[in-house]
Amino acid sequence: GLGGRVKTRLYPERWLMLFLYSLNMCTCTILSSLLPSSQIPAMKLYGVAAYPLVTLMSVVVFLSLPATIISGVLFKRFGIKGTCSLGLVLSAVSAWVMVFAAKSRMWELQIAATLLAGIGGPLLANACTGLSAAWFGEDERNISTAIGSTVAGAVAGAVFNDYAVTAEGELVEEFFICAALVTLSTAAYLMIYIETPPTPPTRDATGETGMSASAAVGEMFKDKNFLILLFLFTLDGYGWGLILVTSILSNIGYGQHEADVIMSIARYGSLSPLIVSPLADYLRKRDPRWPVWITQISQAGSFLATLALSVCLQPGMFEYVAVCFFFVGFFTTAAAPLLLELAADVTHPTPAIYSAGVCLTVFGVSTFGFVQLSQAMATKGTGGYLHFFWMQNVLFFVSVILVTFVFSPDLKRSKHSQQAKGFGSRQAEEEAVARP
Repeated sequence: GLGGRVKTRLYPERWLMLFLYSLNMCTCTILSSLLPSSQIPAMKLYGVAAYPLVTLMSVVVFLSLPATIISGVLFKRFGIKGTCSLGLVLSAVSAWVMVFAAKSRMWELQIAATLLAGIGGPLLANACTGLSAAWFGEDERNISTAIGSTVAGAVAGAVFNDYAVTAEGELVEEFFICAALVTLSTAAYLMIYIETPPTPPTRDATGETGMSASAAVGEMFKDKNFLILLFLFTLDGYGWGLILVTSILSNIGYGQHEADVIMSIARYGSLSPLIVSPLADYLRKRDPRWPVWITQISQAGSFLATLALSVCLQPGMFEYVAVCFFFVGFFTTAAAPLLLELAADVTHPTPAIYSAGVCLTVFGVSTFGFVQLSQAMATKGTGGYLHFFWMQNVLFFVSVILVTFVFSPDLKRSKHSQQAKGFGSRQAEEEAVARP
């Protein structure tokens, strides 16, 4: 039914669980940022050109597809902690292999380590909405998902980019420090994290079905609104932008230092969920449609920011490029956690872990596709990526039209929660009357 006599409670330990999860998202983000943030020194260290390095970084994102399939099986059998623990152990092993690869200048070993990290990372990342559903109340889930899925990584990436090395000889030390951080955060998670609280945080947390991953994905792809959310998520992750930023700026006369500055600025813009997600949680108490409306506003802002960036990508306009990247990071990231929660809402009672996994998988596949397409569309000279950027503008414009005029979601999880609250209130009144 609607939760019946299930007791619910919010435990203060939920913030510790979110901290442990976010801490590991920080260290895994730093691990995945090693090559993008030090692309030019890495090219010199391993003696490779830009294209193999960029392709490797995009393949890592593409690996979210098999990793999500694996996590779908593991989550059902071993739960959040077991699946995340495996992902973290793989990430820690890959970090130490990277240290050895850099020390011995073995490009093939670096490829193997990077691919291993590409499998381990999504096993952790796919669990974010599942953690929020297991530990947090419905009015806290946007902010908990934002912190775990976006803000933690954005903070770590922004801080790391400020200190990323630009000299070939410093890469081994940088890789070593990263490996130590990943190992320590993994150990903390393994020792402290608790799978679920003794009782669920809300009655809607008891409403998810136990369907298999394949059945869940099949149900999701029958929903028009979920497909629209997927299309938005392919654009709002903007992963290809951070992978390509060094190549893009090199085309207009800038170097690794300027690319690192731009990546930091974009990641600082990506802290927008700290403002937007609490606002969405607050406003949804008045009307559950507010997250939808905020997503529509964010998508329009993303379109305008990418349009402005296309105009500013010229030599001598570094300050304007920086401002545009900030707002691209701000608006695209503001929407991302809301999209994950909306996906869980419209696909309820399908487990939230599966909807998040599908979204992150599609993001990974699309990032790989966008990077490869950008290389195919690139031309020589300062306007090398302009055709690709204008194609992105068209896609963002289409996304604004879809989310504004076609998106008409049935917020099933929110409805279930409201019904459960009503049922619980009536049950409490009846018990009070029945007491002698």
